[in-house]
Amino acid sequence: MLIAVPLSKNNQTVLDPGWFHMAAALLAVDHFNTRNDSIVRELGELQECGIQFGNVVAVDTGTNSHQAMEYVVEQLQEMGPVDSIAGPYNEI
Repeated sequence: MLIAVPLSKNNQTVLDPGWFHMAAALLAVDHFNTRNDSIVRELGELQECGIQFGNVVAVDTGTNSHQAMEYVVEQLQEMGPVDSIAGPYNEI
């Protein structure tokens, strides 16, 4: 899984919602993989489900849409096929 979120602006790390969205996405993946139903009760009903998200990577898309796509494509070339891509959460 590739999580694409803006974590920087003009090559400077910023404390924008991108960090919070990344943390939420990583927590959601962890809860899904462990079937932790403390937030989403329906996950408790999936104990027999064999689906897992592995090889989870977060990529900084910055705030430039062309740069964001370059970063995503570069990461995909390094990783190979992924199960899914999450993000960006809004227009960059």
